[in-house]
Amino acid sequence: WRTTHRPHVPMPPPVIRPAPKKGYQPEGIVIHHSETPGKVGKIVVNAARINEMHKHSHPDWARQFEGKTYYIGYHYVILPDGTVEAGRPELCVGSHAKHHNNWLGICLVGAFSRHDKHKWEPSQPTTAQKQALVKLCAKMIRKYEIPLDHVKRHSDVWQTWCPGERFPYSEIMADIRLELSRAPLPTH
Repeated sequence: WRTTHRPHVPMPPPVIRPAPKKGYQPEGIVIHHSETPGKVGKIVVNAARINEMHKHSHPDWARQFEGKTYYIGYHYVILPDGTVEAGRPELCVGSHAKHHNNWLGICLVGAFSRHDKHKWEPSQPTTAQKQALVKLCAKMIRKYEIPLDHVKRHSDVWQTWCPGERFPYSEIMADIRLELSRAPLPTH
């Protein structure tokens, strides 16, 4: 990549788009990694921190829903200890995967790519994160009747490394299938 120095041009204020109200239903799930460490100094990277990061780095991702503005592009964030935090509401269109923002975005905090030049930790999903992800995906699949083949990595729907080569996609999918078999989807 060739870079050139560009003069600072002030960005126009972000356009806050309203989210669709009724009739919107998530069509799938896209899994991401935050490409950050679990902590920056003593500050935990969580949904609130990612919201602030996106507010400053991607103000155009802002979306208003039920009177509140969301900058975080993801619907859920899973911390290294397995804690699941809400990002955007489920029925608010995301800003996490071009052409797939009508899918739920789930972000695991960490940097799971071999291309991570910072060597941030966690460098692969923790056991607690994997367990939380499986349960959350199974819950969303049941709730919205999402086909299992609509659970994708960001790299499956866009040219990116996210969620990284150290993300155990096959293992996660097998565990989701197992979790769903314990309480199958209702038949119509």
